Amino acid sequence: MVRLNPQPPPPESMLDRLLGRASLQAEIEELTEERDSLAAQLEAEADRRREAARQRQEAEERVNRLEDRIAALEDRVSGL
Repeated sequence: MVRLNPQPPPPESMLDRLLGRASLQAEIEELTEERDSLAAQLEAEADRRREAARQRQEAEERVNRLEDRIAALEDRVSGL
């Protein structure tokens, strides 16, 4: 049996073809991967900066303790 008026493809299928939905989906996936990679890099950089700030604070505290010790020793020397 031959149909004289075949049904058009479903609108979604036509839309897919018109918009190149497959290529758009591939681009979305690529951009999503890039976003995730950049987010991971950002988090790693934030971790590195937190660690650097912690180390700087420790160094500053040590410098302050040493300066206090020097001042105490200078007071002792001047009292002799």
